Amino acid sequence: MLFPTLFVLLYLGHLLADYPLQTDRQAAHKADRCAAGWAANLCHAATHITTCAGALALGVLVLDDVTVSLPVAVAALLWIGATHAFIDRRWPVARNPGELHRMRDPYKANAAGLREV
Repeated sequence: MLFPTLFVLLYLGHLLADYPLQTDRQAAHKADRCAAGWAANLCHAATHITTCAGALALGVLVLDDVTVSLPVAVAALLWIGATHAFIDRRWPVARNPGELHRMRDPYKANAAGLREV
């Protein structure tokens, strides 16, 4: 039962970091090819790490069946931050025109109920 619990905790952290905790500035500039773009991207990735760390910590404190070793938690959080920083640069998804179009047009993304642009 540990895996489903961890999945839910990390997914909750992911949703919080991508939607209510991602600023409009981060969403608009995290793929820009400049220092400000990298700063927005890395700040957003750090939000993912922090939020998921909080979700894991809350799960360990509150739920009886959740135990995670520190090395495993650190590895998971670094993976989450690194993959978000990579994907949010947008060129990795450039081969999927529909996804890239939604990511480039924040108005259409918001109309579709998406905040992560």
